[in-house]
Amino acid sequence: MDNSQKPPAGPGSATDTQARHLEPGAAIWQPHSMTPAQKVVFKELFAIGSQRPTAPAGLSDELRRHLSEKLLPVTARWNGRSLWVGKSQLATVMRCEGQFAADAGEKKGRAIGMATAVGVVVHRAIQLSHTHPDRTCDQYIQSAIQGSRVEESFENFWTSAPEYAQSDLIAASVSRLVSYLDSVPPLQSSWTPRFEEPIAAKIGSLTLAAKPDLVLGRPRPDGRQTMLLCDMKSTDLRDYHHEEAMFYALIATLRYGCPPFRSCVLSLSSMEWTEPDVTRDLMFAAADRVIEGVTKIVDVLTEARGASLIPGRHCGWCPGKDTCPSREAWTMAGSPEDPTPFAISAAPVTVPTPPVDLVSVPAPASSPDDPWAL
Repeated sequence: MDNSQKPPAGPGSATDTQARHLEPGAAIWQPHSMTPAQKVVFKELFAIGSQRPTAPAGLSDELRRHLSEKLLPVTARWNGRSLWVGKSQLATVMRCEGQFAADAGEKKGRAIGMATAVGVVVHRAIQLSHTHPDRTCDQYIQSAIQGSRVEESFENFWTSAPEYAQSDLIAASVSRLVSYLDSVPPLQSSWTPRFEEPIAAKIGSLTLAAKPDLVLGRPRPDGRQTMLLCDMKSTDLRDYHHEEAMFYALIATLRYGCPPFRSCVLSLSSMEWTEPDVTRDLMFAAADRVIEGVTKIVDVLTEARGASLIPGRHCGWCPGKDTCPSREAWTMAGSPEDPTPFAISAAPVTVPTPPVDLVSVPAPASSPDDPWAL
């Protein structure tokens, strides 16, 4: 076996039995055997051993009242059915309502692309590296591929992919897994790590749903903010990634009655992360974004008005790109950085009734700049 592919020994390995904690109060492990990148994440992002803030009293109740007051009249127009909204749906409708309508009208289980398939494999491999330590990266990736084939969309991708494409997926997945293992500290059991943990909060008939790549810590009865939520990307950070991280934090605050102390998007390519601290002002800003986005969603799906069409790089993975007049005009003009002059309001878009379950709509077909791919 090629030992050069094994994750570095030390913290998190079977031989390391020292006590470690996500929060202060017990013996704090000193990361003497970690890589420089791991030490940075351990100290500056995870902030192991530092004092945790105390959440503002009643914050969760305030947020829930604010959301209920603004959203209950909106969701009442949704014919009494449950409405599920996740990160992808919210980001899409805020970027282009036409793309949201096109995604919602697509059938479930449509084909995924290479970038999304790599993300599926790497997420599973990261989890395996924690639950089954001391294996090679190749072993983690092969096991992750086998586990992912139970999902119809991935199985369809894998069985239809030629050998060279399967090879590309394996190579890309190994690269991303190595980046994670070399950059993120091995996760200690005392931190209670969870992978892709579903978190949801209900506001009347509306369910806000999230699935962070990594959750550390647990809510405390004394009101201290001790949870950390992290989404990982292989791309560089984008402007909207901070909003996505705060959306996760908002849902966790509503779900557990106490906000996490940090929530971020971590770039595995640059090892930078979005501003992670969670504050009262940021939670109300996230709530206002949800109110705006859900209002847009209901307007579009109930055909209350025409969907706005705003072109951009996201057009590359929109199901309606071939018939979108806004994209056509923007492309003919040379795809300028500012798409505002090409934004138009289309006629109301008819979405199948009953609508698809918005939370389980598969990620759009991948493009080289697919923001949802790991």
